[in-house]
Amino acid sequence: MRPSPALALDHAALDAAELLAAQARLDATRARLRTPSSPASLPGLRVPGFVTPAPPAEVPPQPPLRPGFPPPRLRRCSRCPALCWVFGQAAPACPACSVAQRQEDRAALLGACLASVPALHRGARLDAPTWARLDRPRVLELSSLGQVIGETPLPLAGARKLPGLVVAGRPVLLLGPAGSGKTTLACALLLELHAAGVALDAPGPVVGLAQRARFLLADTLARATDEAALGGLPAAVEDALGASVLVLDELGAEPDSLRSHVGRVVHQRHGATCPTIATSGFPLPKLRARYGTGIERRLVEGAVVIALGDLSALEGA
Repeated sequence: MRPSPALALDHAALDAAELLAAQARLDATRARLRTPSSPASLPGLRVPGFVTPAPPAEVPPQPPLRPGFPPPRLRRCSRCPALCWVFGQAAPACPACSVAQRQEDRAALLGACLASVPALHRGARLDAPTWARLDRPRVLELSSLGQVIGETPLPLAGARKLPGLVVAGRPVLLLGPAGSGKTTLACALLLELHAAGVALDAPGPVVGLAQRARFLLADTLARATDEAALGGLPAAVEDALGASVLVLDELGAEPDSLRSHVGRVVHQRHGATCPTIATSGFPLPKLRARYGTGIERRLVEGAVVIALGDLSALEGA
């Protein structure tokens, strides 16, 4: 017996309703599986959170081959997910991270320069307040034998040209008794170079000088050299020899038994044409007798010699 058309329609409607209900249950299950909180509704089932995969890193164009080097290798940057080409054993770094690394290294070097300056003198600058603390600064004129033959007052406007002379490679020797301001003036010169290096972003001579400039007491240098372990050099001596500009403070105040070590540093820096800003409480004849004619000549040869205070009050004058 064939079913009536009305009964056939009822069965078709029932099948369609069941199909829609099944589809709704399937959609609800899929939604629960895509939700991080779905494990609470499905006991015993752990479903990880839905993570959108990151797009693949863009492959930069291969650089040209370098003569004598093996072909570059494609590596992931050591600081970020970017890909970069690496020659030899160099650490991989993309261009953006290379710039950031250079800036961080430069900031660390500038910070080391500032940290070497005593805290008492970190505010020294070639300005009116600092200049008022100095005792009659003046430039000495020396004969070929190293004898003082004249003096010229040094105004603040002339002192502001000293950093440019240091950049050009001229050494500076500051002589004066205790409290005359020679250490303050030396730190002011060093910190003017430091401030110029911080202000400049492009590489240049001032930036390089500021990054590797150091302040060091002659007594610290002498004792560090004397107490060095077998082989190698202590950090103070490495800083003194590797500094682009070295402030060597209180030259001659180190013990007599260690003065040859300080003289060696002065000699090597002069041979490498690295400018040294030295301060001393001794007159030139006393420095000549203490270190020898050769070291005394290297201190004053081509140097700007500045006196502060009464030179007749110097120790040994």
